[in-house]
This record gives sequence, C-alpha cells and structure tokens, in this order.
Amino acid sequence: MGDASHPELYHRELYPRYCFHLSPTLNAWCLLHASEVHHLEQHAGFEEINEYRGEKSESGRRVYIVDDSSGACIEALVSIPTILYQEIDLGSVVDVKGALSTFRDEKQIKIEKIANLKSTTQELALWEKRAKFRRDVLDKPWVLRNRDIRRCRREADGSEADAERKRERLKTITEGVGSKAPSRKKQTTAAAKDINKKRNGAAVDLKDMIRDGAMKGKYDALGL
Repeated sequence: MGDASHPELYHRELYPRYCFHLSPTLNAWCLLHASEVHHLEQHAGFEEINEYRGEKSESGRRVYIVDDSSGACIEALVSIPTILYQEIDLGSVVDVKGALSTFRDEKQIKIEKIANLKSTTQELALWEKRAKFRRDVLDKPWVLRNRDIRRCRREADGSEADAERKRERLKTITEGVGSKAPSRKKQTTAAAKDINKKRNGAAVDLKDMIRDGAMKGKYDALGL
C-alpha cells in the first residue's frame, strides 16, 4: 500500500526488472521459515532472471531435512565428496544459508553455508535476527517513487545504448580486419610475382649475354 501522506508514492504488484537493484532483498540473506520458502512464487516473464533455479537430481550428495516448526520441512543438500559439515547430525540445530532450487516441483535449499548452533544463546540470537528482518524488510511494502522509477529506466536505456554502441564498434572492427586481410594477401602475392618476373628476366638476359660473347672470358672455364 502506498503512503497517503505522500501522493508521489504508489504501489505496484511488481516493478520492472530495471528497478530490482533497489530492492532491499537483493544480494541479501533472506531469513525465512521453511513454510514461507515453499510458498514463494516465480512470476511469469521473469524466469530467465533466475530468482530461483530448477535443478536436476545430483548423484553423490548429502541431504539434510530441516524442520523449523513452521509447519513444513525443507530439504537442504550439498554435493559430496566433502569433509565439510561432519559435525551436523540428526537433531543438530543449524543455521542454513543457500540458493533456492527445485526438484520435481519441490523447493530445496542448495547449501552454501551451514553452521551448527552450539547453544541456546546462539539459537535465540538467530531468532531475533529473523524477527528483525521481518519487521524491517518483509513487513514493509517495497515502494519506489515515480522519479526513482524514471531514473532507473533512463539508466537502463543508457546501459543498453552503450552496449549497442560497443557491439557496433566491435562489428566494424571485425569487418574491417576481415576486409583488409585479403588485400594484404593480394599485395604479398603480387610482390612475389614481381620478384619472380625480375629473376626470370635477369636469367634470360644473362643467357643472351653469354651466348653473344659479351661476357667472354668470365665463363670460358665453364665451357660456355
């Protein structure tokens, strides 16, 4: 919902992708319950952005079943062989961080970090951290000003224009190199032909001179 005291603010169901870098959840660990993870949705038209990725089943992996008492469990998996996480066992209290993936339409966590919480104090600290994330981020609507959206659009258009100019310069350079290469080859071939022609001409002249006796004396020993 937008703030009525600020008419320039408004709420949309989903902002354009060129605004996503302003999201408070971008490149941040989002502390969620397992049940919340299962309810995450992927919007049509944004699949290529990979908010979460579909994964094929992997052989050689260790799978942990995480139960956080939220009403749902979730699989957390890590590829093996690995010597990491040997201390994690049945009944361990853990802090799991990872990328969201899916397998057979079921969401999973592909582990990037997992820590074994060794005391109730550490567990309570994690609870408070998750509660703070909900208060400060998830419970507050993500609302952008119109001017911020316009600025993001201009930046996106500028970036695309720069990328297009770079592609055109690269294309021009590539085509230029391609067109010059045959020319250099032709020049080299022509120069070689010219040298051979001069050599052949010199040989003919020499033979004529010898035959006419112009160089008599120099070649007598050779019987010419």
